[in-house]
Amino acid sequence: MKNIYDAPTQSAAKAALEDFAEKWEHKYSYAIKSWRDNWEELTTFYEFPLEIRKIIYTTNLIENLNGKIR
Repeated sequence: MKNIYDAPTQSAAKAALEDFAEKWEHKYSYAIKSWRDNWEELTTFYEFPLEIRKIIYTTNLIENLNGKIR
């Protein structure tokens, strides 16, 4: 899934999701269906520059703070 979040564009992320699905859909079909059904909501952070995206999608506050300090 890291390839999805690290993709440079939303379309590249969509391709990464499809690659992920090819390998894992048999095991995680519900999760992949959820990603596909909610794609627009889950990928709004691609509207921001890469530097900002790293801050946005980090939900762990301590990790986020450490990343800013580095």
